[in-house]
Amino acid sequence: MNFGIVYGIVLVIFLIFGFFCSNSLRKRYLLLSAFFIAIPAFFVKPAPFSTWDTIRFTNLLDIIRSLNSSGIFNGLQWGMSESVYANQPIVVIYIWLLTFFNNNGIFFYVTIVLFVFLLSLLVVKSLEKYKVTNNMVGVITQLIVLMIFNLFFEVEGVRNFLAFDIFAIAFFIDVNTSNKKYKFLCWMAYLIAYAFHPAVIPFIIFRIILLSKNRWIIFFTKLGALIYSFFTPVILSFFNSIYFISPLIERADNYFYGQSNYDAHATNREILFTTLILIYLIIELLLFYLIRMSKQINQVYLQMYIIALLFTIGSFLNMQVYLRSIILLLFMSVPIKVKLFSNITNLNYNVVYKSSVYFYWYSSIIFSIIMFGYWYIQTYSRVPSLSF
Repeated sequence: MNFGIVYGIVLVIFLIFGFFCSNSLRKRYLLLSAFFIAIPAFFVKPAPFSTWDTIRFTNLLDIIRSLNSSGIFNGLQWGMSESVYANQPIVVIYIWLLTFFNNNGIFFYVTIVLFVFLLSLLVVKSLEKYKVTNNMVGVITQLIVLMIFNLFFEVEGVRNFLAFDIFAIAFFIDVNTSNKKYKFLCWMAYLIAYAFHPAVIPFIIFRIILLSKNRWIIFFTKLGALIYSFFTPVILSFFNSIYFISPLIERADNYFYGQSNYDAHATNREILFTTLILIYLIIELLLFYLIRMSKQINQVYLQMYIIALLFTIGSFLNMQVYLRSIILLLFMSVPIKVKLFSNITNLNYNVVYKSSVYFYWYSSIIFSIIMFGYWYIQTYSRVPSLSF
């Protein structure tokens, strides 16, 4: 069986057990499901068509593990000084800790467990925040996101989408709590997300800007996010000139220019279908405003979501940034999905509003099936057979 068949079976089992699970236990089930959903990642072999991080991480695991045999910290020391991630200590420590398992599959399994667990946590926090009584909404929301997202991208890429996942849950908790301890932990999480991948830098900057709560600053931030691509060289040059910021921007050059324009190691079909995700998210947001639900979620969260959306659209000249940012939007759309999938029978919506929401429900399910089918053809079916 290829990766797609096994992963599809796992998702079907996840849905069935979620359906029959008692409502009071579904939140706990969502969190624990990460350990089950991640199982295919343990057995997967590196895809021959991929040039991503899998082989690099496998080699690093083997090297550090061999060095550990002559001294438990030797591998860590080498990773911190000579490896390709020498300037990213969090990544090195993460790799080093998982070298104590002899099977490299554990590394990819744990990565997917963390990824799905954080996504589940975002779903659960959204259910709690909006006092959703039917927790099956959480199961459906998580299933739709996982089907729309190409999980093999996380298996192969390891860092980028895990960093986005960390940012998404941290930001949701950050803006929805007044507890200073939790807020501090959220800002630590932003730094950890950056430590895993520089792709979160723009969004951390947007978060800092939103602290001002000044509508004009936010307006010009939105405008800048939309048109920034035309001024990327100037922006990077400016930040590089600032002593204490330049180290943070140093790795951004490759991020913005390494795969620019339409040469992003992505096929035209992948760009097209990922763009369909963006279109779906835009329609979802428009519906959210149409049925007047936009006032029912935290406005700072909504402003960040809009800024991230404009930034994504404005990244059309930097295809790598464009494609990745769409996935961050998908993760950040979880609270919106939870609201839209919640029971509306007791709300005073007119017939048009109700019909629109019902149409959204069915179209979301159909779209997620289409996307899973596309990813199966494009990626999942091409991944070498699993070794059980």
